[in-house]
Amino acid sequence: MKKSLIFMSALMVSISSAFAMTDAELQKAMRAEVEPHISIMKKPRLYFHWVDASDLTPKGQYDQVFPSNSPLLADYVTKEGRKVVNQRSESDRDIAGPGMYLAADPLVSRQYGGEKRFGLVVGKINTKARILPASYDMAFTKPLILELEKRGCTASRVLEILDTTDANCTKVKQLLVGKDASFIDGRLYSWATHASFLPGCSYNPDGETTIKAEDSDQFLYETFVAYNKNLFSEIVGLTHKSTVSPGSSLANNILSYLKTLDSNGLSNRFKLISDEQRRDSTIPLMNQTDLVNFTKNNIYGCR
Repeated sequence: MKKSLIFMSALMVSISSAFAMTDAELQKAMRAEVEPHISIMKKPRLYFHWVDASDLTPKGQYDQVFPSNSPLLADYVTKEGRKVVNQRSESDRDIAGPGMYLAADPLVSRQYGGEKRFGLVVGKINTKARILPASYDMAFTKPLILELEKRGCTASRVLEILDTTDANCTKVKQLLVGKDASFIDGRLYSWATHASFLPGCSYNPDGETTIKAEDSDQFLYETFVAYNKNLFSEIVGLTHKSTVSPGSSLANNILSYLKTLDSNGLSNRFKLISDEQRRDSTIPLMNQTDLVNFTKNNIYGCR
């Protein structure tokens, strides 16, 4: 028994000595190297996440009016964002890894909302939120890369860690982002935007963020993956049953904005609002001036 205990102690010492750093030291070192790349948004732009209404509402209540300021919204963002902590499946085709995807305007991902019972989460960006640009030039230093190799992870760049499907690299990613995914609030990446088709939008994304030139590459960075609710200063939710209410002026304005865009024929495969909302006279259409101003004030890159 005594020999067995001595052997086990020696084995544990051997395993621990294989790493030059403790988990806490590795986390601190990685975060220190990521920190210079973290940016913020300069303007509180809106971002759109379309889903089925049943994804937002309590079970079986997708055909009832959903409060635009429901506390379920923050829970939904937290649940979706924390997916970044999990190991990514090799079959996952999300282009910027796990998390909650948000489009820069309401037209881009409408198809994810379903045809007849859609849900929409709209987040207003918190200009104090910590965001990371999707730049593949963000490489770790050699000592960190060697440490990762000792842990069975051959990744050498920050995005390789965030996008990994490897079990050993996932353990490293979990150290980087933390169990609550709070180290980074979201990630900006580049995807095709329809914003230039919105009324009053002269698309020019320059000056929207504090991203450094060396991290900007050729990307426009108009689209987000949210990791936690700190990315937003305000979150509102709408469904195919939403009506005008005193609960949120932002939600009411978004509803009017969607109705006006829809009436102008800017939606594609699916309409932006339901037939019922189209007939609802209490949801006002915006005049052209208000429509243009809403676009310029709330949509990324619109001037």
